Amino acid sequence: MEEQRRGFLHFGSSTTDEISISLTLKRNKYFARFIKDNENDILIINSDFAGFYSQISEIDYNPSISYNSSESDIKNSIKPIVVKSRDYLKQCKLYHFHDTSEKAKFKSPQDIDNNDFLWSDAGNLAPFLLGLKKDFNDDYQNIVQAVQTVAPYFHDFDLKKDNKDVLLRWQHKNDLEGAGFSANNLSDGTAKFICMVTLFLQPKDMHPKTIVLDEPEIGLHLDALTVLSEIIKAVVNDGSQVIISTQPVTLANCFEPDDFIVVDYENDEFKFERFGKDKQEALKEWFENYQMGTTWEENLLGGYAKMTRLLIPVEGKSERKFVDQILKLYLSDFNVYAYNPQGMKSNISVDRVSEKLNSLIHNCDFVTTLYEFNDLEGVNNSKEISSQRIGKNAKYIKIQNALKIREECQGFNA
Repeated sequence: MEEQRRGFLHFGSSTTDEISISLTLKRNKYFARFIKDNENDILIINSDFAGFYSQISEIDYNPSISYNSSESDIKNSIKPIVVKSRDYLKQCKLYHFHDTSEKAKFKSPQDIDNNDFLWSDAGNLAPFLLGLKKDFNDDYQNIVQAVQTVAPYFHDFDLKKDNKDVLLRWQHKNDLEGAGFSANNLSDGTAKFICMVTLFLQPKDMHPKTIVLDEPEIGLHLDALTVLSEIIKAVVNDGSQVIISTQPVTLANCFEPDDFIVVDYENDEFKFERFGKDKQEALKEWFENYQMGTTWEENLLGGYAKMTRLLIPVEGKSERKFVDQILKLYLSDFNVYAYNPQGMKSNISVDRVSEKLNSLIHNCDFVTTLYEFNDLEGVNNSKEISSQRIGKNAKYIKIQNALKIREECQGFNA
């Protein structure tokens, strides 16, 4: 439970004692505040309420929902303003289509009646497609045609069913015998694309109000990204809101400056900022020749597109103090985010760190170790002194500037 709470609270409860969430839903809103319940060692809702702004009376109405509760009572409230906010929140859906392995749910038989809506992992893809083919055939055909644009060999879905279950299969256009193929014969990218076009091309009345999609580009061919972007734009024009987290240049190039919110990591916090008109005006001449993806790649939007992430395991308290008080500050000037894993003790070779922190290592561009640093006493944070110390103690560091690879910075043994 302690680890779960640390993961939710920013740097743990010793640093963060509450979390507040505020959502504006046109003229409605929802607010919740979470605090730590020390007695039961859990997070609880200190308070939450819905809201409505009346343009006629120019008054904010904020009926309360819960107070010091382990769970919000929003689902049981009958207050009209709460009901309105609740109905909107129910139409906001988060989707992850990352699992395209042989054990993915959508590749196994599914209950034929699970077709009311597409699940967040597309686990009910087969029964959902079967329902569309039966009741919304035009939309079903749009999905088939979209798949054919990125997989020309694809002819149609072959939805094998019995009295209870249905299994996702597909037909090749040159398969004269019509035996069909298993979903496991689809590439990961094609399988993921099928999940996404089914989400976006389902009947308009079935669309969530807000669709949140995490990293849709993973595994997709560049041409598929372009097709996907056009589909997303069409869905937005039909009235849905689509929020995607993405990084590749190809997908970013398909959208306009007004579509972007840039996420930067500063002072141990993630900050979200819309790429507004003032910033667009400052880069007006640039946009005459370049698209948004290239602009982001050159780090003119922020977001540290070429930030080097450096993991520095240390031997003891003195070395950790050096990293936190001097090294991190020095490296930040070069768009390098340095951090030090907690709980590491002696024997800090890179191989040993890799064994213990495998997932963390994969998120880093470089790993180095820091040891035998015993003269921190009296050292201040000046760059002159820190550069001397860095030159003696840091190894295997690669520094990248936002626009181009900068020469090895002075004082580094790179």
